[in-house]
Amino acid sequence: MTDELKPHRYHPSYMHMGDCSVCGNLADDPIHAFPAPSPSNMTRLSEAKIAELRADVHGALQDSAYLAGAKAGWNAAQAADPNAAYAKLMASHDGYLKPLIEARRIVVREGGKS
Repeated sequence: MTDELKPHRYHPSYMHMGDCSVCGNLADDPIHAFPAPSPSNMTRLSEAKIAELRADVHGALQDSAYLAGAKAGWNAAQAADPNAAYAKLMASHDGYLKPLIEARRIVVREGGKS
């Protein structure tokens, strides 16, 4: 068995300032089988594909948020004082709906204008 790296997709490591997390090389190194995402690469995608990708990302973020909430709720329920843990959890997210409320207020206000 050899330790030689095979061509692979570039995976940026943000801990290492963008070097590939697989091989440690920069994005434009020839070992990367596919180019790193860039604005010039993205312009080649069709609008439908971009919309599909955005929907996939949105769904993944929704799932991630749900799972993070489930984990936080589980951890709060396992605490010595679940009510205090729940109160702390809720306080940590105080105001998280403010951007949504403000956006709705703007849409409702602007929706009445022609």
